[in-house]
Amino acid sequence: MNIPLNRLIRTSGGFQPFLEFTLYSFPPSTCSWRVRAALYHHLPMLSRYVRIGTDHQEENKMKNNVDSNNYCLELYQKFTSHHLIPIDLFAKENEESSYLKINPMKQVPALVVKALDREKVEEKDGIVLTQSLPIVEFLDHLVQVIRSNDQKHSSGSINNKETSQYPLRTYLIPKSDLFIEFKTRQLSEIINAGIQPMQNVQLLRMLPKELRGEQNKKWIGEWHRKGLRQVELILKEQYESMERMDELVHSGKTLYSIRECAHLTMADLCLVPSVEASIQRSDIHMEEEFPFSFAVYNSLKNLDVFTHTRN
Repeated sequence: MNIPLNRLIRTSGGFQPFLEFTLYSFPPSTCSWRVRAALYHHLPMLSRYVRIGTDHQEENKMKNNVDSNNYCLELYQKFTSHHLIPIDLFAKENEESSYLKINPMKQVPALVVKALDREKVEEKDGIVLTQSLPIVEFLDHLVQVIRSNDQKHSSGSINNKETSQYPLRTYLIPKSDLFIEFKTRQLSEIINAGIQPMQNVQLLRMLPKELRGEQNKKWIGEWHRKGLRQVELILKEQYESMERMDELVHSGKTLYSIRECAHLTMADLCLVPSVEASIQRSDIHMEEEFPFSFAVYNSLKNLDVFTHTRN
């Protein structure tokens, strides 16, 4: 599906929906959580051109009320109530024919992106996006496209409330430094490819009976440790010591996976769900075995972007 950039222009009647997202997600899935968090983070900007609910007048009213403390949460709740479809992997809903048409690999998440007719707000065509990290990068790039078009076409028409609010939503893939960008992707992939697959529901179903229950936790723990050791080394290299991390926390600083950024990145969207899964699903004593990873997780877990998207 081609996205004609010249259509990303604000009209006199307010921002008109140009795209519609439908997210297929499973609450316990760490991959799904990453995408839910990325949507929460970027919805203030994406909502200019992505249909959030069904009442377009109400949407424009919300978009003009960007000073609301609950703005992101209101957008996210409205989006999920209309455009999030839960797929229960335990009940094997991912194996039903209706979902196989969406993703033949039977995996979540899947994000269906449809173009809308601006006049009739009708669906025109669509494409299915799968795999969590490419979806996060797609959302990040779409925000970049929107910002670029704002600069080219708005000619100062965006009001002060909007300009003061939207720049606060940082890119999840840092653009300022090539090595920081690499480090973000590196840490994300260590978790995505080196840890997450070993807790996959389809894989766990294939384990023999003797590896169920508590033995299952030990089995998952052994595989998670291999990836977490590398995550721990990267974080230790950045923060140097636990004493230094404690100092930063006591001074009111948030600990991020990529310290140089000092803001949320894709690596954080991978780390928080992964560490939480290790705590809940394995025999790993996270704070003792991986103190740097646990400290970053502990610093981030109560941010709105995670608490409101956990389930």
